[in-house]
Amino acid sequence: MFIFKFISLLFIALFLFILIFAFRILTFFRKGMNQFNNQNGNNEGQHRKNSSYSDDEKVIDTRNPEDANKKIFTKDEGEYVDYTEEERSKLASIDTYMKAVSSAFEKYYYSKTDHCPRIVFEPGRIIVGKMGVLVSRVVRTKTSDSNHFTIIDAGMNDLIRPALYEAFHEVLPAQTSKQMIKTDIVGPICETSDCFGTARKLPKLNAGDLVVIDNVGAYGQTMASTYNERQVATEYFI
Repeated sequence: MFIFKFISLLFIALFLFILIFAFRILTFFRKGMNQFNNQNGNNEGQHRKNSSYSDDEKVIDTRNPEDANKKIFTKDEGEYVDYTEEERSKLASIDTYMKAVSSAFEKYYYSKTDHCPRIVFEPGRIIVGKMGVLVSRVVRTKTSDSNHFTIIDAGMNDLIRPALYEAFHEVLPAQTSKQMIKTDIVGPICETSDCFGTARKLPKLNAGDLVVIDNVGAYGQTMASTYNERQVATEYFI
């Protein structure tokens, strides 16, 4: 009986020793992996920092005479397309924006140093976005319950922004009329997301009338597709 208890205790002690030893090995292995991942992360971050700029766009020290005459580039992050009347009333104009940037640099930098690097802006989206429109023709209209629908021949494959993230685009009729109604502007694709605007106040439109969807230059043709076996809209440059 004594020998059986001794052997049992011996096995329990051996099991605990193996368990503790395995835990120590696992801890050591996890610590090594964390150090390896952190080192790789730092290297990757440094690589991105070094490679995300071109030769002219690298961070420069303007106190260094060799860097004093280099250009400072800014990106198209500050200015964006004002799609709605509310945005047009709130957003600063390009002139106001540039004056604010210029005065800030003059106050906080140029007035404190003799070095005056040239600042170059690259306003891509704010220019391109307003340079394109999507022209479409009314196919038919219908009323379902209390909702009025205007179906046009342009679809979500031609302009994905409203369907993708409920982006707002002005829908402008090519003709005027004194009779105004609230209507949903939808495409011919049989999907609920194929919609360019809901409850838009527009003249009463008929089949064959033209409508213009505004500010599609930045994300119109570049994001268009042949979804649902539809052809991409023809693009004209004027």
